[in-house]
Amino acid sequence: VSKPSVVGSVFSWVREEWLFKLGALLLLLGFGWFVNTNNWLGASGSTMLGIVVGAALLILGAWRIKEDLHQGNIFLVLGSTVILITVYAARHLHDLFNPITALGISFLSVAFVAFVSVKRRSIGLAIAALVLAALAPLLVGSSVGSAVELFTYLTVVILGVIWVVIVTGWRPLTLLALMMVGFHSLPVLGMYGPSTKST
Repeated sequence: VSKPSVVGSVFSWVREEWLFKLGALLLLLGFGWFVNTNNWLGASGSTMLGIVVGAALLILGAWRIKEDLHQGNIFLVLGSTVILITVYAARHLHDLFNPITALGISFLSVAFVAFVSVKRRSIGLAIAALVLAALAPLLVGSSVGSAVELFTYLTVVILGVIWVVIVTGWRPLTLLALMMVGFHSLPVLGMYGPSTKST
């Protein structure tokens, strides 16, 4: 029996519980709009609400994944994404977090998703966690700080990926992690002149 193609696998994934996935997407869009335009709770209130809701979704996902892998995965990714959107809004719209704090909060939510992916043996969830980890510095903004801070964060993510690969044997994560580092390296390499690039 031949394996299904990548496109076929994607369509199969979309078809499975598609109404639940559509609901999660609409909830995410609505929450993103709420956090970015809410004035009645104030900056601190909407940020606190976003982090609490995201954490609750993470806990719900970790609990639900025991019974239903797909629904648990969706709740976990939704919770981590809600936290990333909240941190983005708090950082760029309300200037509540400094870059290191924002990146730290984002990393903790993604690390929790990665931990659950190892515990429940879900490579799809591990890939989603790695994608979210790659997006976190972009959401925090170009003012993450120096290249040292950015690459310290990437080093911590890479060490986490190495741990996941050692424990599970999911080797495709290594290539994805290298692509993530390469993607984040391009702007940093562009800052240097021709004389320093060779060094």
